[in-house]
Amino acid sequence: MTSSSKTLMGRVNARDRPSSTTGPATPLSLMEAAVLEMVMKAFVRGLYDEDVQLRATEGLATSGRSLKGVYSLAETVRKTKAELKKMSDEKERLRELRF
Repeated sequence: MTSSSKTLMGRVNARDRPSSTTGPATPLSLMEAAVLEMVMKAFVRGLYDEDVQLRATEGLATSGRSLKGVYSLAETVRKTKAELKKMSDEKERLRELRF
């Protein structure tokens, strides 16, 4: 989770939804859920890469509705894109060496 998101959540006394691995927790209040929703949407809108933004938007519905889940999804997509680019560049470099 980004530090600015954590700061905002702390300022408004809100919290992220707990993951299923942390065990049972107190459910979010309606106010906390509303603030979390706004923070998640703002986070996704602020993503620079359109592909990452699109996947993170899709993840809003499937990430357990947590900021950490959306952040993790966005980070995974970013890393995967970087690795695919690296592989593509390497293929291109090898292709150029053959000629």
